[in-house]
Amino acid sequence: MAYTEQDIRRIAWGTHVDFPTTTTPHHAQSHTLTGSDHTAASLTAGDIFEATSATAFGFVGRILKAYRTADGTAVTNTTLTNDPVLTLTLAASSNYDFKILGFSSNAGAAEGIKVALSGTVGVTHLKAQIYIYDDTLNTLVAFARVTALGSSVGAGLSSGDNFFEIRGSIETSTTGTFLLQSAQNAAGASAGVTVQRASSLIALRVS
Repeated sequence: MAYTEQDIRRIAWGTHVDFPTTTTPHHAQSHTLTGSDHTAASLTAGDIFEATSATAFGFVGRILKAYRTADGTAVTNTTLTNDPVLTLTLAASSNYDFKILGFSSNAGAAEGIKVALSGTVGVTHLKAQIYIYDDTLNTLVAFARVTALGSSVGAGLSSGDNFFEIRGSIETSTTGTFLLQSAQNAAGASAGVTVQRASSLIALRVS
């Protein structure tokens, strides 16, 4: 049998009633998720609530992000050094678009900077464009494509604050880290090159 709203209201507190199975929606009102009133388990920062098929929805890991809240340690040689902050863990068998915005400083013009992508992630395919700008000269001093982890692009720069950018796409085979590397472009005796606060790495999982 079916119960009307009035029937339900007349049911005494504590009374057990078996309700029939129904495929009819109980009402047409929408639900608002507010603050801590609704929680979910096993989520990762950056997960997005989205339709996962024509009839289902859920949380999906789409956006990964890393941000420098302080300047890094100066690199005083030409050996590429992993950035411990600008690093992400990518999933296996996935495709990502990514972007690195790098604010940097170098104490000596001759030494400049070189940057590369690195990590333990398995790579099926990679394309990235690396741009290095001289802020003093207002000039793009280096521009090149890389297709493998560990392939660096570098340039001499005016001493002081400068900027680099890396944009690209990666297809992964196995899960692993994905990160920025930096170093002096040429050996020198200056205080080195630093990746500064406000630099960021963002990866968007597209499939």
